[in-house]
Amino acid sequence: MVALVAPYGLNYKRGDTTTADRSTGRLYSYQFIAIAGSYQNVAQVGSAFYGPSGTRLIRAEAAIDVGWFRVWTPAFFGYSSAEAILNLRIMNGSQVVAHDRRSLGRAIAAVFWNSEITARDLSITMATEFWGGSGRQYSAMVEVETWVGAGGPWAYASASCSATVRQIDVRVL
Repeated sequence: MVALVAPYGLNYKRGDTTTADRSTGRLYSYQFIAIAGSYQNVAQVGSAFYGPSGTRLIRAEAAIDVGWFRVWTPAFFGYSSAEAILNLRIMNGSQVVAHDRRSLGRAIAAVFWNSEITARDLSITMATEFWGGSGRQYSAMVEVETWVGAGGPWAYASASCSATVRQIDVRVL
């Protein structure tokens, strides 16, 4: 087993209000939209690992502490939606070879409706497996992803999430 822990070797973020801290494993994403449009933010950390030749199955498990998440969609004249998601991805270069995707919460509202979902202090384990190990380098990435969308003169959406990746365990089976 290989334990991938902070400081992580890789990080990526898309969006002005995101954090992907390689030294601690902390991930954060926040976004808000009013009136019209849709947006996605992404923050991820991870590390590379080697899949030895002759390996049949490789399993990755990630231990993640979600400090909090909130999705909120007030829509008075129009519609809105917001979602907070966790992803565990195993990459071979730019190709996703395995993944686990979990929606933490999704809120949808239309015309005179208000929807909100929040939670704090969650411990989540994500896992995925793939056939591989032809003597290659792979990367294991954990990602916080937020989406917001709205349409209408009085429609808003907000999504935020803060999480810390404790460890990613990679096992050759």
